[in-house]
Amino acid sequence: AWSSREGPLLMWAAMIAFLSWWYRQRTTADAAGAPLLESVTCLLFLVSIGMEPFSLSTEYMRQRVPVEMNPLLQTSLMVIHPPIIFVFYSLTLLTAQFDICRVRNSDPVVDGYAHRAALLAFIVGTLGIGLGGLWAFTVLDWGGYWAWDPVETGSLLPWLVIAIRLHAPHSSLFRSILIQRSCAAV
Repeated sequence: AWSSREGPLLMWAAMIAFLSWWYRQRTTADAAGAPLLESVTCLLFLVSIGMEPFSLSTEYMRQRVPVEMNPLLQTSLMVIHPPIIFVFYSLTLLTAQFDICRVRNSDPVVDGYAHRAALLAFIVGTLGIGLGGLWAFTVLDWGGYWAWDPVETGSLLPWLVIAIRLHAPHSSLFRSILIQRSCAAV
């Protein structure tokens, strides 16, 4: 359920683990010096296991009538919107992994993978933010999306970073190695 934290954290960790596996299978890039995906996966698994995701709390068991999820979250758009946003976050981490590898070793093959990962992250992020906006417009009325939740508003920030990352190589300023390393660090 999206009303708790444990399930979405486990789902996100599983998505990142899958991307990490795919990354190792499909690319020849050496990520041993920058294990970003593996580190985030381990951190998410540890945090979610610490929250005991598979146990019912005693407070929940004492209730005569189980508490339902917030009615605003009980829409069909909320079934698809959170997983898409988590895929976007995962693809953003994959893009960062490729960019860190690019800084360490300039390889045209890694450049291609990094660009494709950023483009896919941008498309998925646009879809996720759009679905969140549609949900907020449907449930909260006009203007509710930006006033509702800092998490939803915060999904815009990585999207903007990915948009800058996609457009920056076409700028003459970006051709400087210092600027490239600064963008990879962001």
